[in-house]
Amino acid sequence: MSKYFVLLFIGVLFSCAYVLKAQTGFSFGGDSTDAIQDFCIDPDGNIIMVGTFSKTVDFNAGAPVHNRTSNGLLDNFIVKYTGDGTFLWAVSFGGTQEDFANGVTTDQNGNIYVCGFFSSQCDFNAGTGSDVRSPKGMTDVYIVKYNPNGSYLWAKTFGGDSNDTAYDIVNDGNNSIHVIGSFEDTLQIEEDNPDTKLISNGKKDVFLVKFTDTGEYVSVYAWGDKDDDEGLAVTANKNGIIYIGGYCTRSIIEPATSISGLMAPKSDADIFLSARTTEGIQLWNNRFGGKGHDQIVRGGIALDSYGDIYLTGWFSDTVDFDPSPGIVNRVSNGGYDVFVAKYSSARTYVSSMSFGSSGNEFVHNLAVDWQGNVFLTGSFTGTVDFDPSGGVRNLTTHGTNGAYDIFTAMYSPTGILFWAFNYGAVISGGDKISSGYSIATDSLNNVYVAGKFYGECDFDPTAGILNFSSSGYSDCFFIKYNHNGLLWMNKPEININSRTAEFGNVGINTQSVLIREIYNQGDGILYISSMFSTNTRFRILETTNYILPGKSFQLAIEFAPIWLGVQTGYIIIEHNGESRYDSILVTGNGYGRMASVTMNLIAGWNMISIPAQVENYSKNALFPQAISEAFEFYDGTYRTRDTFQMVNGYWLKFENPQSVLIEGAARDSATIHVRQGWNLIGTLSSTVYIDSIVQQPPGIIGSEFFGYDGNYYEVKTLVPGKSYWVKMNSSGSLFLKGSELIDRKH
Repeated sequence: MSKYFVLLFIGVLFSCAYVLKAQTGFSFGGDSTDAIQDFCIDPDGNIIMVGTFSKTVDFNAGAPVHNRTSNGLLDNFIVKYTGDGTFLWAVSFGGTQEDFANGVTTDQNGNIYVCGFFSSQCDFNAGTGSDVRSPKGMTDVYIVKYNPNGSYLWAKTFGGDSNDTAYDIVNDGNNSIHVIGSFEDTLQIEEDNPDTKLISNGKKDVFLVKFTDTGEYVSVYAWGDKDDDEGLAVTANKNGIIYIGGYCTRSIIEPATSISGLMAPKSDADIFLSARTTEGIQLWNNRFGGKGHDQIVRGGIALDSYGDIYLTGWFSDTVDFDPSPGIVNRVSNGGYDVFVAKYSSARTYVSSMSFGSSGNEFVHNLAVDWQGNVFLTGSFTGTVDFDPSGGVRNLTTHGTNGAYDIFTAMYSPTGILFWAFNYGAVISGGDKISSGYSIATDSLNNVYVAGKFYGECDFDPTAGILNFSSSGYSDCFFIKYNHNGLLWMNKPEININSRTAEFGNVGINTQSVLIREIYNQGDGILYISSMFSTNTRFRILETTNYILPGKSFQLAIEFAPIWLGVQTGYIIIEHNGESRYDSILVTGNGYGRMASVTMNLIAGWNMISIPAQVENYSKNALFPQAISEAFEFYDGTYRTRDTFQMVNGYWLKFENPQSVLIEGAARDSATIHVRQGWNLIGTLSSTVYIDSIVQQPPGIIGSEFFGYDGNYYEVKTLVPGKSYWVKMNSSGSLFLKGSELIDRKH
């Protein structure tokens, strides 16, 4: 499955994932058996949960009450919350017997697709209309679609005479959905299409069916052997490759493909992982297992941002997780142990890990964050060491006599344990199986866990208390933790070691750099959405997208004055912390030689340049009496300019002779980039001797320099305030030094 709509999730998760903001968590349930089986996050950041309930349940953890009442032993529910945990709507459907929602996914429009099974006559339209279906056997498959507002759109049901179920569902991002499950005896997808009839090779066989998002049948594939084979997980990458997994027995994973090299399993159930194109073309299969029953779990496949594949489940005895001739054995500690295995998109083994005790441990779901860290949730009983390396991280259940606790754990991409904790009630009995069934992460590495619990359960892994109490047998829970495995309580907290940056005196046309330390004192990742300066003379040299909790970032600020006097501004930092915005006041004083140049302008057209560095370079500010636009010559054509730049040349027209005083910081050197052919260039704040101009490459000047005072004239020096024509043999650069700079050096 995919916890996010697949295009958003893969395209960065990670850049487009969403965050629950307000609530740490909540629970809901009635006086019977209720559980969240799966959840996903839609493109707007809303959370859609599916599961089973019995009798009457209030699905709104706040006010007002929103009760739904089951029609039978177990009904299905779909409930939607906003990103901050606010209840939006809930629907339910079911017959008089047990019906089960196993998986949920969404599309780019926020439509909702749910799969599972039903065992008696059921109306799948939870609204005012009706769409009643009856199973053909003991249990039949259903796939149902609702719109973002909870209105029914369509349902697909199919089955045979025995037990048929859908376990997982994914939207491939190309207007199609893929559903995986198992069937017994016969199964026909479309009543009027005999080509969709499937016949099991023995007991349970795997099926993979594809529909368009409008409910039109596309294709179906099935495989299996004499014993049980089940498809339990399906997901898709951004390129439309479909990955499926489950367990198989006896023979090759898919006989119809005649893949060589896949020998009969060594046990009564081996794990399989397979890749297909969205058109159904099989790319490869992996199979591995030991002497016992080994399998991945429902929805137990996830992808990272690089396209690598992670799968989780349980195994017994010894299993070689490398499908190549190499051997990577993992050995169970007793009963069923938990495993996580990683493979490349080309099926190559990358890594694996496992943990467990002498009893049975069951993982039920995994998530992978944008860094490749792995998050697990499930259930266990007794005492278990959750550290797969040489360390020890023992957790012991709160209950006794076989009662199960929920566990949640985080591991690095290479299997190093970051944290693990458990929560459960002080109860007794092997029928009290509290469990996490679904888990997801967001772009801030927060972790969301959902499932069922019994009795009074403290969901705070620290000395704090967050108690939920089930109303009946088991209730639903939904909890948010931060990346450290602590209850999500606060937003990241920013702290800056100084809110001012005072540069003092800095020479014109030089630079000075100051460092300010930005700390993240919160318990979540501090994401920086933007950093910018309100004054272009103060420049941020490097930015960051995030700061991990307890870490800091050195913000380098450069002051490069080009005019004289005190300059101020602010560095604005936009982030996801409580304040949303923070700022640093920056001040500096530009000092250097003062240039004061009187430009004597004639009536008519003048060739000018700006002889000093000023604060406002606009034409209207410097030459309000001008009666034309300013024209710059570039690459053989003229173009108008509203603002000037030093060392550029311009044409400007006046009705009458003018004397204009330009004052500002002097600029006594510059590099001018020139093109082959004629160039109109400006000059500096002091006289430039033409024979002092450095050419790069040498010899590119192809003419004399010409000024203009109503007529063109040849010059030997470049005077401040004027501009000049010069022809170049090729493109290159001219380095100008003013007489003030030359005289100071001598």
